[in-house]
Amino acid sequence: MTALKLIWFVAQIALHAITYPERFPTDASKVAFATSFMRDYAANWFQPYLNRIFN
Repeated sequence: MTALKLIWFVAQIALHAITYPERFPTDASKVAFATSFMRDYAANWFQPYLNRIFN
């Protein structure tokens, strides 16, 4: 993913969280939502952080 794509991805996630605050009452719910879009290398890289958040 290029830096520009990352910036747009983060902006879209933030916009969605702001638009639907009732769906994302906690930071953990925001992280889970953003992570659901991660694949391959990004998903593998983020797995240890998810384990810490949800365990």
